[in-house]
Amino acid sequence: MGLRLDVTAGRPGPDHSLTDLVDRHAGAPAVIVGNGPSLNRTDPWWPDETVVFAFNGAWRLHLAGRLTPTWHVVEDRLVAEEEAAALKAIDWAPLVVPRDHRDIIPPGPGRLHVPVNWSFYDGVRAPAVPGFATTGDGPLFAGQSVAYLALQLAFLMGCDPVYLVGVDLDYRIPVSARVSGRVVTSTGPDPNHHDPDYFGPGRRWHLPKPDRMLAAFRHAAVVYAHHGRRLFNATPGGRLTGVPRGRL
Repeated sequence: MGLRLDVTAGRPGPDHSLTDLVDRHAGAPAVIVGNGPSLNRTDPWWPDETVVFAFNGAWRLHLAGRLTPTWHVVEDRLVAEEEAAALKAIDWAPLVVPRDHRDIIPPGPGRLHVPVNWSFYDGVRAPAVPGFATTGDGPLFAGQSVAYLALQLAFLMGCDPVYLVGVDLDYRIPVSARVSGRVVTSTGPDPNHHDPDYFGPGRRWHLPKPDRMLAAFRHAAVVYAHHGRRLFNATPGGRLTGVPRGRL
């Protein structure tokens, strides 16, 4: 699928906005592909009309011939920094990046920079649940997981049903890792993703907050249900609860 399903008549770029995405895939099923270890137990098969969202370092899956997404999404700034070269090289799917990261990944053909509200990351006054964009007016709301941005994008695009796979919400901080504030630096293999090199030796990443992620995903399930849209958790195992289970 990839770039054949770009916004409007051409490739996304600086002049495009969230409003260009509204009902872009109305009525099409979508799969939001997380990067958890369970992805290695998931059969990456779905009908051709399925809209596929991938994230962050999932370019590895594409280069390995395992996945060609329709959209590639990034949220975390450290990920943007660590993966910048690979992300800039993506030419098989439009890249969706927060506007705040334009200094790392500049605007250009095939890239859509979107407004993001980061209030759910506020260490003092964070809301109990993040907002959720249901119109193209924006912004999108960060939810401690890039998959939460994709849930809003899929909603705006009119996708239905939407399935989550590879969203394990099961994290371990290796004893060998170096932790400084919210930043973790790996010194060994990554146990939290489908590829041990994902956040392998020398890679920096933010301390995960699975309880906050869980609150966000459960809120997304409420929003989807309220609007008569279907959202299912198709991840084998994992710790994601509060989102109805469903099979692809």
